[in-house]
Amino acid sequence: MTRISLPNQITLTRLLMTPFFVIVVMQVPRAPIYKTVALLMFCAMVAGDVIDGYIARRLGIESRLGAFLDPIADKTMMVSAYVLLATRVYFDAPLLPNWLAVLVVSRDFF
Repeated sequence: MTRISLPNQITLTRLLMTPFFVIVVMQVPRAPIYKTVALLMFCAMVAGDVIDGYIARRLGIESRLGAFLDPIADKTMMVSAYVLLATRVYFDAPLLPNWLAVLVVSRDFF
């Protein structure tokens, strides 16, 4: 059985953190502390993105799996963040204009 490399483990962790990030943001109206928790989670996911790439290049353990998963984790994280920030459901007013969220989300499809 092949062991998953550390950079790929970090990438998978980022990917699995995204739904929890969405859940935390959805809880913001209930308690303001969730804004801080969501910010810390997002910062951890961004730091993980930097760290996994650095480790993979530095140790020469880049893989096809990592090359496949990393962009998926990046897009999942960013699309979730943009959609959540542009919606009125979880905030008093959208923090980003809808057109910006649509532009960012759709840029990879066209």
